[in-house]
Amino acid sequence: MQRWRWIAGLGGLAVVGWTMWWLSAVFVPLAIGLLLAFVLAPTVDKLEPKLGSRAKAAGLLLSGSGLVLALGTVASIPLLATEVQHWIAAVGGEGNKEIAKDLTVFVDYGDYADPDLDQWDSATLAATATRLRAPAHVVEALQRATPASSTGDTDLAAALGDRDGDGRLDPGYVKRIQVLAKNRNSALGQRLASVERTKWFRDGMTSLQQAMNREQIKKLLTGGQTWSTAGDVGKRLLGSVLTWLSLATTVALGALLVPVYAFFLLMALPRWRDRVPLYFPASNRETSLRILRRIRDSISAFVRGRLVVCAIVGLVTAVGWAALGVRLGALAGMAVGALTLIPLANLLVLAPVTLMSLLDVASDVHSWAWFAGMLGAFALGQVAESVLNPLILGDAVQLDTLTMLVALFAGGAVGGFLGLLLAVPVAATARILAEELLLPRWRAWADEA
Repeated sequence: MQRWRWIAGLGGLAVVGWTMWWLSAVFVPLAIGLLLAFVLAPTVDKLEPKLGSRAKAAGLLLSGSGLVLALGTVASIPLLATEVQHWIAAVGGEGNKEIAKDLTVFVDYGDYADPDLDQWDSATLAATATRLRAPAHVVEALQRATPASSTGDTDLAAALGDRDGDGRLDPGYVKRIQVLAKNRNSALGQRLASVERTKWFRDGMTSLQQAMNREQIKKLLTGGQTWSTAGDVGKRLLGSVLTWLSLATTVALGALLVPVYAFFLLMALPRWRDRVPLYFPASNRETSLRILRRIRDSISAFVRGRLVVCAIVGLVTAVGWAALGVRLGALAGMAVGALTLIPLANLLVLAPVTLMSLLDVASDVHSWAWFAGMLGAFALGQVAESVLNPLILGDAVQLDTLTMLVALFAGGAVGGFLGLLLAVPVAATARILAEELLLPRWRAWADEA
């Protein structure tokens, strides 16, 4: 009889898991709301006696958290706009038509002329820069400022084509790569030359040329079957737009549902605590409740502690990279903090940042000491994580990095994003159940054998 109960229980869990995966669009916000309720429950329990109502405590805490998140989002919009502006300038290059065509190196003119200057004469600017011993390419750029003089209609940054107004003209990553690739005496040029000689590179270029010469593209460009081809392209574009709109709607709806779910779950938790014990046999009720308390404390402590650790790691990395002037440093640093939730996932951010920084060093924009500082800021965040994890998390979960990685990969493979959300809580629950139920019986069996 006991065996059939276990089989029925496991079968029920399998059905529930499959249903949650099938309706993941519904259960993902619910799972996030449940985790949020676990995190906020201890604070709500403390506020309830002071406010006289659990609904007031839950509403105040959720609205306060939402307000902080909204203010943070609004405050980050100017930062995001500035970072995107810098990124566009860094990729495509800067400079007005007279300057950009010959621009192959950075032109740091900000030390010799104010980018916000609204009244100037290019000849005077060039003479002043020469007197201050500015490099020749800076003097030449100032001489080409268009218009040559201004009385307030525009500022110097706009006249020079300085897109982000940071006091320097960037030739852009694309042009810098081309220049470095042509210079066979440079380390990058030698490396690119060796890559170009490899078979896989030649095969890849051939495949790219074949793809670019497809019959459909030829017909579209030459006018043959223009309407049908353009219609097919239009349908694909419309399908992509509708897909993105559907995704955006789902995300927005989920974001609205999360606090609603969290509120009602916070309200329901006391009733659950009162009613759950009634469903356990009296003979092992205390043991079952103790196990459930361990699971609850483990999951809530892990989620709270991990969020705090991620916030600190993101802040340390973002401040360090932004202070050093790393491209997209602030945003990339915050991304490092967010991805710290998943072990080793922040390396996905470090890789492109490192490549961009190496290109800056190769282009003599920054020194190797600056590059070491960039890596040092990232390393400082990782050291902070290593130090804070045992201090904040303690023995909350007791899962090593390898076990967490396996759990996350397995959860993602089985349940997608919902699986990722539930992977660590499920793994922690399985560990506690094994410690409480399986291992003692195994040891007893081993002692008797």
